[in-house]
Amino acid sequence: MKLYSRHGSSHLPAMVMVGGMLSFLLLVIIAVLAIAQKKKKDRDQAEGEAGFVMTEQNGELVKMDESQPTRVADQDWLTEFNLTSSQKEKVTNATLLGKPYVISFFYSTCPSVCVRQNEKKKSLYEKFADKGIRFVSVSVDPEIDTPERLAEYAERFNADPAKWLFLTGDMDYISRVGAEVFRIFVTRRGHPEQFIVVDAEGKIYGYYNWTDAEHFLALQKDLESFASDPNLRASDIPKGREKKPAENPDEESEEPAEPAQEPKSTEGEDKTP
Repeated sequence: MKLYSRHGSSHLPAMVMVGGMLSFLLLVIIAVLAIAQKKKKDRDQAEGEAGFVMTEQNGELVKMDESQPTRVADQDWLTEFNLTSSQKEKVTNATLLGKPYVISFFYSTCPSVCVRQNEKKKSLYEKFADKGIRFVSVSVDPEIDTPERLAEYAERFNADPAKWLFLTGDMDYISRVGAEVFRIFVTRRGHPEQFIVVDAEGKIYGYYNWTDAEHFLALQKDLESFASDPNLRASDIPKGREKKPAENPDEESEEPAEPAQEPKSTEGEDKTP
């Protein structure tokens, strides 16, 4: 009995040491995983908070922070688009002719902004989808947002693929579609906080910031108008893009307008329109 006790006590310090080392390693692993998760969350939130809009200056599309968008050189300006739906079907401007639709840009891994955006869109969808209005959401992270992933994402919002289309494609091309077809600036995981209404003939009717209560109310009123009048058409200047009057209309600026700058592209970076 004494021999057994001495034998057990001789191994006890070693067992305690091994147990302590294992506990320490476990704590290190947990800490590393927690730091990595926090960095990923911070990065996703930063990328998901993109909410810039475009304005026109001397005929050029410019971000509000005055940086200049780029576009693919030696390409004709896009007037239509051709993307792939969550049902693996090609969707073009011609596909959508005949009914007005609401289009916006998003990506499925966005943890906050896109979720709120699509919850807002779902409220519109539930109210107007059966009144002849269609809804379109285009991914700005197509490498991840495959048709299969978009189909799963659409299920979160109970979206009928015939009435609410989720589209994907090549990122460079989607950036061009944003700038050249819809006159907004989109990049990988960067998108404006706007819903765009397009009439039955494929012409942009208006731009609405879904985070602004007045804009969102105006959007619902305009969709009601479309629902009650299928022949309603867009004007030459879309709503939300009207020129604001000068603060001092009687005073004319003596400074000449700056010439439009040619878009530039940087090698090694994603090309965006």
